[in-house]
Amino acid sequence: RVTAWNERLGRAYASMLPETARRGVRGLVKRLPRKAGRYVSRSFLGQGPGIRSLFCENFAVFDSSRRERMVDPQLLKGAADAHREEMRCYEEASGTPLDRMSRADLQTYLGRLLMKQDTMSMAASIESRVPFLDHDLVEHVAALPASAKLSGFTTKAVLRDALRDIVPKEILSRPKMGFPVPLGRWLAGPFSSVVSEFVLSPRARDRGLFQPRETARLVEEHRAGAIDHGERLWLLVNLEIWHRVFLDRESASSVMKAA
Repeated sequence: RVTAWNERLGRAYASMLPETARRGVRGLVKRLPRKAGRYVSRSFLGQGPGIRSLFCENFAVFDSSRRERMVDPQLLKGAADAHREEMRCYEEASGTPLDRMSRADLQTYLGRLLMKQDTMSMAASIESRVPFLDHDLVEHVAALPASAKLSGFTTKAVLRDALRDIVPKEILSRPKMGFPVPLGRWLAGPFSSVVSEFVLSPRARDRGLFQPRETARLVEEHRAGAIDHGERLWLLVNLEIWHRVFLDRESASSVMKAA
């Protein structure tokens, strides 16, 4: 929903203002107070025009500018396009930008999400089901016009209409709810030692993957409460654990004792 509106407004915005002026606006956005800046920076005012910026980069844990600051330049030289698959699926799809984004998500993000969901549910001996992914239903919904999916700011419009007399209003209209855990709070508090060991330790730094000053800045900003880098630090922690288990050949139990 947000990206569809940003794409529409961003096109008009880019046609009215030259790139130099838009760059100046992006600079001002960075100076906004934390809460306001968080939302405005992800809008067309804080992002470059186009789907790559508004859709792919906007939802990346490490966007391209942050990757360029963090990763060793020599490693970036040979790196593949981080959004190659998403952009290929988007460009091969037809219809409105919303249709094309949905198609890209269906072929990329959803597959990764289902893999994680299946792995974690089976690890807990849970047989999970995804009835909305019945292939006949998916084919039917994919053929519906974009207006049946997004009507104004109302998402899943046709589904909400179909269930209006069945599902209570407070459920039908409540905000989307995921399954988050308070990663940010944990990594800044009771599990800060995990970050110290797997992100800041000499052993992690000596792998030469990241610029030490940038990783230290991430940790400092997170612990100070200036910016929530919980997701970013979680990825860095897991990458270092992966190195120790699969490249250094340490047992998982000995790796976890280090923290």
